[in-house]
Amino acid sequence: IAAGFVGWRYGRLLEGAMVQLQEAKAQAEAAAPQIRTLLGAAIDAVIEIDETSTILMANEAAYRMFGWPDGELIGQNVTVLMPPAEREKHRAGLRRYLETGESHLIGNVVEVTGSRRDGTLVPCELSLAAMTLPDGTRRFVGIHRDITERKQAEERIRTFAQAIESAMEGI
Repeated sequence: IAAGFVGWRYGRLLEGAMVQLQEAKAQAEAAAPQIRTLLGAAIDAVIEIDETSTILMANEAAYRMFGWPDGELIGQNVTVLMPPAEREKHRAGLRRYLETGESHLIGNVVEVTGSRRDGTLVPCELSLAAMTLPDGTRRFVGIHRDITERKQAEERIRTFAQAIESAMEGI
C-alpha cells in the first residue's frame, strides 16, 4: 500500500509539473508575437548572440543598419559587423567575461564602430546586456544606435568654432 501511495504521490507531482510546463509554454507562445512586433518597431538595431559570438537573432533595423539581406546575419559570427581591427578586442572581452564575469561594456552605453557588409564604417552607440538561461547557457543582447548624423553635426560645430577662432585672431 505504501508503495502505491508513493507512486500515486509522484504521479500527482509529475502531473502538476507537466501542467506548469504547458502553461509556461503557452505564455511564451502568446508573448512571441508581441516580442516580434516590438523588435520590428525598434529603430535601433537589436542583435542577440550566444557564448561563441554566433548571431541568433537580428531585428529589421539591424539588417538595414549593417546592409545585410534579411535573414543572412543569423548564424554569422558577430565580428562580421566590426572592423577587422576591433574583432580581437571583442573576442578577448567575451573570453574575459565568460571566465571572470568582468565586463567593460555590459550595463554601459559606449561608442563603437560598426562595419556594414560593404565595408563602410558606421559610428554606433552600443548598449549591451547579458543573461543566463535556465540551462546555464549565456546570451548577450546588443542594441546599436547609428550616431552618424550626430558625429557629422559635431564635426560641423568643431569646424565652425575653428573658423570663428581663426577670424577672431585676425581682428
